[in-house]
Amino acid sequence: MIAGLEILLELGAKDVEIRGDSELVIKQLTKEYKCVKENWIIYFATTTALLKHFDRANIQHHTWQFLILVVVHVDPIKQVTR
Repeated sequence: MIAGLEILLELGAKDVEIRGDSELVIKQLTKEYKCVKENWIIYFATTTALLKHFDRANIQHHTWQFLILVVVHVDPIKQVTR
């Protein structure tokens, strides 16, 4: 998820939808559950920091699919160079 969010930010995404099949991960991101495992806190902190760069982030739990990131809006003028 972290790599996907970083790529979306580089592409100029303004909005993101995150749908995931891991109830634990999704509910930690929506703050329904508290992240308490020490080795997971760095991933939680990094992900929440990245999410703050988007104008809108819609995060939902779905039991029928794997994690999917969907760009809702990308600025067509911004160009990414690597």
